[in-house]
Amino acid sequence: MWRGQHVQTIIPTRSNTVPRYACLYLRPFATRFRAAARMRAIARAMRPLGATVALHAGEARSPIGQVRIRERENTVGVVMLSAWNKLVMLIEWALGSIFTWEGVELVDTDNASWQSTFRELAFRSRWIVMDVSAPNDGLDYEAEFIADMDLADRLILLHNPSLAPHVNAEQHVDRLRSGRARIPIITYNTWRLRDLTKRLEQEARRY
Repeated sequence: MWRGQHVQTIIPTRSNTVPRYACLYLRPFATRFRAAARMRAIARAMRPLGATVALHAGEARSPIGQVRIRERENTVGVVMLSAWNKLVMLIEWALGSIFTWEGVELVDTDNASWQSTFRELAFRSRWIVMDVSAPNDGLDYEAEFIADMDLADRLILLHNPSLAPHVNAEQHVDRLRSGRARIPIITYNTWRLRDLTKRLEQEARRY
């Protein structure tokens, strides 16, 4: 069953890494509506440059879970539950295949290791696409690391005006902007993701 990819959490330095990914996609995990479609739209924009990587937030998980088969389950029950679990596995395999075909690599991690995994992926990505439509503690940590490690020149911000005022995105730019870094902000509509793909592709090809 497709379970996502794993990476080592050794932290490299900027000077000794070669970008492995075209894009690291950062987003608030709580904003789930059309999250998978949004990720695929971003991957399509970056696909000419390489793969898009993101921490797994359930986008390729089945909406229905597997059922644990008890030892004392009767034969009919075992057969039915086994069939159910195989259906769940098939759904997750299909979802994972769609992401792989679109050029998305989802990385599994846990609460104890997500920060170190994010840091490694940030160094190994040519672009860092951050959705600041719904700021939270996780995005704040990621933004601070990007600023501290002088990675703002890799950053492209996304913003959905229906979720938060534009001032929130501008505040992130003010915090991250350096003397030489230009940080674009792409405004998008949840229902017009083709426009997001087109604008992001144009921005990524500009440098």
